[in-house]
Parts: sequence; structure tokens; C-alpha cells
Amino acid sequence: MSTDSKLPILEEGTFVETYLARYGSAAPRMIQIGANEGKFEYAKKDGKDFVFEFLEKNPKWEAVLIEPIPEVFERLKANYAAHGNFIQFLNCAIAEKVEVRDFLMQGKDGKSSYLAGAQGATSDTAKVIEVQCIDYASMLRLVNWNRVDFIKIDAEGYDEKIISEILTTSTPDALPNFLMWEHIGPERMGTTQRLIDMGFEVFHTGLAKNGIYLDRLAIRPLHASAAMNRIFQIGFNKCATRSIGHFLKANGLTAADWMKGALAISIRDAVRDGTKPLAEWPDVNVFTDMERVSGVDLIEGYRYFKELDAAYPGAKFILNTRNMEDWIKSRHAHGKGGYTAAYRRFLGLSDNDQVFDRWRRDWLAHHLAVLDYFSGDKRAQLLIWDIDAPNFGEIERFVGSPLDTHEWLQYGKTVAVA
Repeated sequence: MSTDSKLPILEEGTFVETYLARYGSAAPRMIQIGANEGKFEYAKKDGKDFVFEFLEKNPKWEAVLIEPIPEVFERLKANYAAHGNFIQFLNCAIAEKVEVRDFLMQGKDGKSSYLAGAQGATSDTAKVIEVQCIDYASMLRLVNWNRVDFIKIDAEGYDEKIISEILTTSTPDALPNFLMWEHIGPERMGTTQRLIDMGFEVFHTGLAKNGIYLDRLAIRPLHASAAMNRIFQIGFNKCATRSIGHFLKANGLTAADWMKGALAISIRDAVRDGTKPLAEWPDVNVFTDMERVSGVDLIEGYRYFKELDAAYPGAKFILNTRNMEDWIKSRHAHGKGGYTAAYRRFLGLSDNDQVFDRWRRDWLAHHLAVLDYFSGDKRAQLLIWDIDAPNFGEIERFVGSPLDTHEWLQYGKTVAVA
């Protein structure tokens, strides 16, 4: 992924609806650094600050709103007075240490203001005031938080320094899963590349009135919450593939199941062409039943787990399994024997017994290949889930958020055929 204009685009509204609104944590937390008066973001195409409306609609989210200009800070508190969220307001700026520093106010009501030393800051036409500064780690202690899920930064050129402070002082478990910042001019600290190297996916977002995307958004796949984690089911069909997709979807994730073979086609074609598999579904968390079986096509997308892991660093994989002989009976019953016939024709086999033996060899080889690849440091990316004795505690810990087990239903059960 490049760090320039080739970054993919994730529209602000799509991010809010797909990621934040469906976030799985019971008590999600956000910090907005440079909150201004709360309601407006004048450079944006719609002129609105999405955080204000989002918090109003999602009262379970807790927030820390930070604004250094005293008179603007008072308007911020007044605007949020009717919100039902638990909100803490801080009248300060985020910097490298606790100190008082010069702050340069420019534009109407200080809409374009800078902490002295920020990129692009100039005192030629600015009103200079003193503001209290606090470092990121001290700020977390002040509000009694040990983790943050989403951080939005609009610090007029100081964004990169703040991000560096966040990344440097946070433990891996305390890193935010979503990080949005205003991107002003060329990066001086290599922030985008640093985040990519850490496993984040980085996007352009925040469409401005002039048609330019003002912000960058980093989404953390590794150790992230279920709301944004990509999860690939890589066991065979007739092992509750559809049930797994429906179960996770009912618990707030976005899921794509089979899609009439489109998932498998996307994976095969992307591997062949050297492009990113499943790029057509950027907002989907869970992919299940990634195969296409017909008389002319046999694509087993779940076998491309190595390529999927390379394309989506830190993604998670579920090897759904069951008793092998029961699986063969269920697979043969799929489509009243038509599924077996399609395999037989495509592989050029003479009878069903040959198909069943081929399936046994494939079953064992695939399980061994998955176990061999997801060993050592990669073992945490794999969940082996026995559908004959489903352990919901295991999948809940693996996904990383509470799951309602009442949503588990068996879809697609088949009746045995002779």
C-alpha cells in the first residue's frame, strides 16, 4: 500500500455506519482532540462534525472532548448539554508534556488555530494566548481510562506529533482501533507508513467542499475489536458455514456468505492477477462459504488462506470442523446428490465412491496445511471450532467481544440421500 494518493478511500459516513455504529464493545470510548464547539467542521462538504450526531444517536459511547480555547470550550460544553453520553470535557491542548505554551488563534472564532511549533503555524496575523498542555499518557490518567477505541484529531498541523505520542506511549492492547487525523501538507514524520508497518489499514476520508479528502483514517486489524476485524471461515462447506456467518452477523458484524460463488471468484482472480482478494467488499468483517462448485467451475476459496493472510495482515481464521464421515454424508446429501455429481464431472471420476475418497484426502490435507501454516507466532490467528460440540466461550474470546449465544441457529441442514 502506498502512502500517497493511491491510498484507498473510505467515506466518512461509511466508516461511521459500518464500524463505529456496529462496534461490539459494551462500553466503547472515543477521544476527540480539537473538538472546537462540537457541531461544525466547516471545511467538510456537509459542514458538520459527525461526532456530535453520532454520540447523540449512540449513548453507550463514552467520550473525552478536548478543546484548548476557553471561549470555544464553553460553547462545546453548552452544545453537548443535552447528550445522554458520559462525556468528560478538557480545556487543554495535547502536547509532549505538561506545561503552558503559546497558542496562535487565527480565523473567525479561532477556527484555524495552532499550538506554537505546529506545522504551518505563523504568528504574523495571529492572536497569541497561553494554553495548558498535557501529554497523552497523563491525559488518560486524568480521565481514569486505560484504553481508547477511537481517536479523532484536528490539531491544525500538530496531528503527527500527537499520533507519535499515542503510538510511542501506548501498550499494544491500549492502542486505538480507529485513528482519524487531519492531513495537512506532506508528512514530516512518516505517520502513514508507520501505521501501515504496524498492521493498520490507512484510508483517505473526510471529503471537503473542494473535492479533496482532508483526513486520513487508520483501522487496526490486529488485536482489534470484532467491529472491524476481518474473519475468514476456512473449513469445508457442510460444517455450519452459513450458521457461523449468520451468528456473527446477528451479533453486529457485517458478513458475506457464498454470494453465489462471487467470493470464490474474487479470491481466485485476485491471486491470479496479483491484486487484493475480496476488495469488492471493503466494509465486510466476516467471509464464509467461499467456494463455487458447478459442472464447469470448481473454486475452493478457503484453500487460499495464505494469500488472504498476506492481503489482510492480522486477520483471523476459523477452521470449522466436524466428524469427517458425517461431513461426507452431509456433503453428498447437498443438492440431493447434485453437489457430488458436480465434483464427479469436474474431476473426471467414475463413481461416487471415488469422490468420497477424494474428499477424505482433501479433508486431511487441508486440515494439516492449515495447522502447519498457523503455528508458532501465527497460532493466535486461528480458531479450530468443532461444530459438533461448539464452545461459545472460545469463539467469543477469539472474536474479542461478547456474543449472544441465542443467535446460534443451524442453517442448511441436509437430509441424507442414498
